[in-house]
Amino acid sequence: MNQTLRLILIALCLHLGLLMAIAPAQSPTAAPANVVDPIVTQPTPDPRAAPEAAKVPDNEADDEENDDEDPSAKLVGMPAPQFALPDLEGKHLSLKDMKGSVVVLDFWATWCGPCIEALPGLDQTYRDLKSHGLTVLAINHQEPAGQVARKAAALKLTMPILLDAQGSVADQYFVTGIPQTVIIGKDGKVAHVFVGSGNDGPIRAAALKELGLTQRVTPVTSLPVVDDEQVMARLVAEGTRLMREKKLVPGEQLAQQLKRVAASPTATPVTGFPVADAAAARVEDLSAAGRRGTLVLAELEHDQESGQVAAWPASGFVVSASGLAITNYHVLEVAAGPGLIAMTGDGRVVAIRSVLAASREYDIALVQLDGQDFTPLAIAPRAAVGSGVAVLSHPDGRFYCLTQGAVARYSMASREEGLVRVATMEVTADYARGSSGGPVLNAAAQVVGMVAATASVYYDDEYGDLQMVVKECVPSEQILQILAGQKVEVIIEKAP
Repeated sequence: MNQTLRLILIALCLHLGLLMAIAPAQSPTAAPANVVDPIVTQPTPDPRAAPEAAKVPDNEADDEENDDEDPSAKLVGMPAPQFALPDLEGKHLSLKDMKGSVVVLDFWATWCGPCIEALPGLDQTYRDLKSHGLTVLAINHQEPAGQVARKAAALKLTMPILLDAQGSVADQYFVTGIPQTVIIGKDGKVAHVFVGSGNDGPIRAAALKELGLTQRVTPVTSLPVVDDEQVMARLVAEGTRLMREKKLVPGEQLAQQLKRVAASPTATPVTGFPVADAAAARVEDLSAAGRRGTLVLAELEHDQESGQVAAWPASGFVVSASGLAITNYHVLEVAAGPGLIAMTGDGRVVAIRSVLAASREYDIALVQLDGQDFTPLAIAPRAAVGSGVAVLSHPDGRFYCLTQGAVARYSMASREEGLVRVATMEVTADYARGSSGGPVLNAAAQVVGMVAATASVYYDDEYGDLQMVVKECVPSEQILQILAGQKVEVIIEKAP
């Protein structure tokens, strides 16, 4: 049986859903991925998925990790075989001329149902990504040029169509069943092989990965949408810039300042912070009003070996136009990287220049940002038990997340493994890691507290069964005390 006849038989079987390849152990591709109106952005997540029927553990294998008997799998990691083929107009295209690009080779034929099903989606990927360095070559297998041209015209394909009249390139790439798609990375090596599927989704995802891109869907709402990946990317990019310009104060130096000012017997009162208006009206958009003065604080980490910079976010808020800001003591206590940065609600990123005042007992740190003309939040006196509050913070990298609840009570909370007991405000508004230092707001977007800690309540201390998480916050009165330059009075007494 010649190769063309064998390919026809396998295509018929594929169309009926009976077989995925004519050679043993050929694997299908990953499950479909829905793609709508992409906007290409940086940086890149890793979207790889295991083939639908590949014999690999869930979420652990890539498309190239097929059965060892799959001949095309041997190509992965190897230099791509070189070739030159004519297009429909007789012009020869050579793979070597595409060096430095990501190249997709799609082996197909007009009689192959799954091939025809996949081609329009693959052509869309070509149109979307060609300006970003993607080349797609649809390599027809041993068919007359006229027949191929008619099918390409019917499908309105724009990607280059090459004619492998003798099947020699298919042989080079171990094509034993079609469609077969090969993705070649910028380094000229085969990065992915997909065999026997009419689904272009995994191919698009793999191409994006090789290009170092990701994609997002255009929001269908007029309301503001927070793109967490873009916020994190901006933190890293601007933090890297400030580091290279030597505008950062090392984290270890800030941590030393923190401990020194906390231990100082005297403190300087702070002026210039806005006093809350007791008659202030309820704001309609609490998130927008609070965001103006809410900060993303981030400690930078620099890997000397790779040169990569990472940012570890926490929260804080501005209390004066001159750049005074409040966060938790514990946010700065163990700082050790190249520096700490702060990003305002409008995307401005600056360095944290110094620590001016602090209280370990209250878990408060007052810092000076680099720059001027910030938008502060007013600080109000204590909120009554039962009054509504909201927390605006960045839990686990979910930036500017607003949660609402009420003041549950004021209590004496144990800190430092029970060695220190301090007044705290408990709220029912939710938060998590990354929220430390975030403002607790009243209905007028005034600060009535600051996120500090959580305490989990279990039914059984030994066996678990989580029942409740108590949210412990710093009352605004303690923040005002630090701003006024008043030292925290610590009373030593017998443990209860």
